[in-house]
Amino acid sequence: MKTITPIIFILFALSVSCGKENAPFVRVPLDGDTKQTLNLSDIVSEMNVIKLETTDLSLINIRRFRRAIFNQDYILIAQTDKVFLFDGKGKFLRTIGKKGNGPGEYQFIAATSFDFQKGLIYIQSAKHLLCYDINGKFIESFYIEEKMPKDIYFNADKHCMLAETRTSEKGKPVRNLWLYQFDAAFNKVDSVLYRSISSGMALWTQPYTDSFTQLDNQLHLYCFEGDEEALFRDTLYRIADKQLMPALKLDIKNAEASNGERTLYLLNIYRSSRYVFAVCYRSYEEQKNWFYCYDTKEKKAYFQGGGFTDDIYQTGEPAAIRVLQTDANCIYYLSPDKEDDEANYQLCFGRLKD
Repeated sequence: MKTITPIIFILFALSVSCGKENAPFVRVPLDGDTKQTLNLSDIVSEMNVIKLETTDLSLINIRRFRRAIFNQDYILIAQTDKVFLFDGKGKFLRTIGKKGNGPGEYQFIAATSFDFQKGLIYIQSAKHLLCYDINGKFIESFYIEEKMPKDIYFNADKHCMLAETRTSEKGKPVRNLWLYQFDAAFNKVDSVLYRSISSGMALWTQPYTDSFTQLDNQLHLYCFEGDEEALFRDTLYRIADKQLMPALKLDIKNAEASNGERTLYLLNIYRSSRYVFAVCYRSYEEQKNWFYCYDTKEKKAYFQGGGFTDDIYQTGEPAAIRVLQTDANCIYYLSPDKEDDEANYQLCFGRLKD
């Protein structure tokens, strides 16, 4: 097992410059009072569905579902307790790793990543980063010292981790969230401070923790609000070399009740070439996520509870869409098979319109 000891070469402050690398800064309105439905056919140019094979070992628990990562050859479905690997047609291949305390085993799954080019699958569990090949063989384990990783993104030329450290200031706990960038051997780190919060509350997890999303050659970063600060975390950042550059800001309106308390909490912000998506909830009591879409071409906003309307496959379920981590111009969601109640979930995915 290797130990990753972060070596901080330079501490880069968050930059507010917006004019580098041909990535214009965008402001997008989000009105908490908007309730406009959206049909999937309005935003996708094509849709596909893959039925994931039903076996005793491959059944997906949607309540524990966290992320899907896929290309034409493989489909990785990550839960909080299991990682399933299917081929590109939905045939179940195997689970990756297993729960336990031994070599190559995890206690729980906090994040996953798939380097398709190298054929390597990564599972992050507490301070351990486990690496497997596509045959499920355990390759290596990395230990993250003095850090609590929150999310990871690894591909051929990007090795990123979002992790939290804790300090104190004037006797009060301070949570610092850092972006670390590794080289291919995981033995060197550049770092950027993403945010610092005076709070002892730990960052909790939720199903939409896609902190990293790739849009063409740009890698975007957003970490959800795991606290009750009055300040909205309303900005999506672009990772540019060794800096975080603001790429998009939500101008949020009507997000407070008459007593001044917040009624809107952001879980994620996604950006494609044409559309901006956000997932949020309106209150702790409501227990329902709301899905926001803004069409930058038509200048029109949609805000719908539970998910958007699936008018293509007409599953009868709201489409709780996600942006594919490795390609932000592709969306996906899992839906039950309406023809067979006992069948596994099916993966629905499509390309967004230009």
